[in-house]
Amino acid sequence: MNFRSIVLFALSLMLFTGCLSLARPSKQQREAASARATKELLAAHHSEIEKSTFLVYANDRPAAFNFSNHGDKGDFKFTSPMASGLAGGISDDGYLLTAAHVAKEHCYVIGWMDGKLAISPAQVIYKKSGSESGAELAILHVGKHLDYPIKLGPLDPAGSDIYAFACDRQPAEVKIIAVAGKIIRRPESKPNEDISIMATDLPLWLGDSGGAVMSKDGKLVGVFTAVSRSFTTFKVSRLACVPDIDRVLSIIEADRLKTKEPNPASVPTTTSVTPRAANPNILMLNLARGSLR
Repeated sequence: MNFRSIVLFALSLMLFTGCLSLARPSKQQREAASARATKELLAAHHSEIEKSTFLVYANDRPAAFNFSNHGDKGDFKFTSPMASGLAGGISDDGYLLTAAHVAKEHCYVIGWMDGKLAISPAQVIYKKSGSESGAELAILHVGKHLDYPIKLGPLDPAGSDIYAFACDRQPAEVKIIAVAGKIIRRPESKPNEDISIMATDLPLWLGDSGGAVMSKDGKLVGVFTAVSRSFTTFKVSRLACVPDIDRVLSIIEADRLKTKEPNPASVPTTTSVTPRAANPNILMLNLARGSLR
């Protein structure tokens, strides 16, 4: 590679990085979208719909995660990099939808299961990526009862209101919030593609991948997968996979018929705790109080 090629590559990389950073929603945008979602979605249904969303921690190596029960109060210390993404529970017998790039060989989910906020290993039962950016989907399963699953539903026309769950990360707190937006473009029918995508203006960003995208009646109609920016129009859109409902249900039903054997490799074996002051990446989960802090 000659000097000219190196310079052009560096300039292209800087342009791409700069454009991507400009695509990040501002704090004010997130707050306004959250206030609208609280008024329109949560008030129309119930605030517990937020509890259908799970934090996903995933890695290709089991040693990447370290957590333990901390006393009798149900506190967990979870030492890890930032959460890989989110997942939406869609059945009370433990099935969740997420983005394919969120799902790794070793997955753990944190959310409302068996009547409490809990952490559990999750098995990837389906994972596929299409040819387009954002065209991806994964199905997870946990051997627990999901307390607040949401139903799958049809997608509304372009221009309709739409909602999603996002992850608001603070230095000492992780909070699931709802945000509001609109459908910019519905999926286009393409031959030999069984994974379709829609474009939205939801103020979502890195770390929100896998979060449920919902219609105004509270049905899951998509899974957030990617941020896209046009280099010609400079418009930003957030892409979401639109699951084929029949296909998803058939995969789940086939998995239900299998005899599930526990995977020893997916069960955490470490119980050490790192002090909060020594490691800023600790996420404290207060399971007894039902909060993430």
